[in-house]
Amino acid sequence: MVSVRERKPRLKRYVESLDIDDYIVEGRQKALKYLPKYIDTVYTTPPLQFLVFSPDARVMGGNIIFDMKFIMDMNPEELSNLIGHEFHHYYLGFIEDRIEGPDRESKLYNLYRPIKQLQVEGVADLIDKRATVEDSVNIKWVDAYYTSNKKLKFMNDKLEYLSVSNDSIVSYGSQIFKNFPVNCHPNGFYMAELIENEFGKEKIIETLTNPFSFFYIYNDAALNNDDYFSFSNKAIEYLENLEQQIVNPKN
Repeated sequence: MVSVRERKPRLKRYVESLDIDDYIVEGRQKALKYLPKYIDTVYTTPPLQFLVFSPDARVMGGNIIFDMKFIMDMNPEELSNLIGHEFHHYYLGFIEDRIEGPDRESKLYNLYRPIKQLQVEGVADLIDKRATVEDSVNIKWVDAYYTSNKKLKFMNDKLEYLSVSNDSIVSYGSQIFKNFPVNCHPNGFYMAELIENEFGKEKIIETLTNPFSFFYIYNDAALNNDDYFSFSNKAIEYLENLEQQIVNPKN
């Protein structure tokens, strides 16, 4: 493996030649396609940082951070798509009436975490992950995507159990999250892709205020497509009850 020290001259040349402003404009426009129209009036551009930390990009502390080694070999379209993905995450903070989930100390947190993560990453992945599905290099990603029905059934079965006895909500929440690899990206994309194909971008945008609606709308789409797993009535009813506990918590 080539070390950072050995690649430092190339990294330096890349930074000096990178015309990031053009990519920012393109990436922002791609993100706006999956956001409410009023977000277009938000002209705040987050600070962008380029570091060497891990093969990733992320929103952190109001900044968007890109790993230089990760993006250096990307073509222009791939880079603008990645920026669009991260801009989408950033602009979620400007969504009106977006529900606040439970804090980490709540017994509901572990189960809410995969529900939110599937929606957040699934929608953003519509910007930059379409080619990944056919990328044999990303074996873990591709395998997770093509076994989405099995993984969603696992979640469904756990939700059905919780609808009878809520005692295991913390441990089952953790199991559900771990069941979706790569931080829920492939399976969230699987769900978001179906919603967009069946109902269009407007329905995708509807889910941004409430991750539970992502599941309800996905299920409506899945019921019309035999190739996709659909959640049982019992599992959906449990999600609806969980939603009410989070949206209208008892003091």
